Amino acid sequence: MENEKKEFIKYNKPTTTYIAIGFGAFFTLLVVLCGSELSTFTHIGGFILGIGLIAGGIYEIVKFNNMIKSFEENGKMVTILSDFRNGTKAFDGKLIIGQKWLIGNKTGTILQYSDVVRFYQTIHKTNYIEDGRTVTAVTKDGKRVQLCNLKTRGKSSDELDYFFSFISSNYPEIALGYDGPQT
Repeated sequence: MENEKKEFIKYNKPTTTYIAIGFGAFFTLLVVLCGSELSTFTHIGGFILGIGLIAGGIYEIVKFNNMIKSFEENGKMVTILSDFRNGTKAFDGKLIIGQKWLIGNKTGTILQYSDVVRFYQTIHKTNYIEDGRTVTAVTKDGKRVQLCNLKTRGKSSDELDYFFSFISSNYPEIALGYDGPQT
């Protein structure tokens, strides 16, 4: 079980936090090394930005680790690992659809279906040209959680149809839709 837990954490741990820490370290180092050549405003602003990115990244890592620890303490980790092992990988492996849990790839997203009131797809366009699709969940406490990005121009339609049909047949109380944050 310990190896499976490590594999699960590797799959789910948010990678953007490490990117934020890297950029934060870069900005902080840049400001320190080029401090005399920068204006005071740029020097202070760059330093605050760098430290802020580092602090935000560390905060997200600690939050993720605390979430995993709370799942272990209240016994939910067993069902999460079962869904991780037996769930269906969808959207090019970006999301695992389990019987009780949804697990995002490298996003830190772990949602229990009983906490969700609505799923919807959003199609984003710039100048009438589609440049992104996402699947979003709305939780009972009103939070919007982006589950994963989809292929553009409907190339993920079959998987989205499977996902929505799985939800509607197993969790009919959850509303399904497109392009809208209604709850």
